[in-house]
Amino acid sequence: MEDEHGIDNHVLSVPCSDPGWNRLQRLDDLPDQPRKEVSHLFEIYKDLDPVRRSVVKGWSDRDAALREIEASRRRYRDHASATSSH
Repeated sequence: MEDEHGIDNHVLSVPCSDPGWNRLQRLDDLPDQPRKEVSHLFEIYKDLDPVRRSVVKGWSDRDAALREIEASRRRYRDHASATSSH
């Protein structure tokens, strides 16, 4: 996804304990309709604010999501380390 600040990655997850969803392991396991609904939500949720925008640029696979999660953890650790040293 891209918004007014640039690329803004999001990770789609499902509840592990919900038998209706926990069988999903890969993006291709997600039915087309829920994927369209999530895309639509991210395309319109900023529409009421004229300064903000968002565009869905596509979907990536599970490996990309895991890399994004790890990169987020790294940024958090780096930020926490930087702010604790002040």
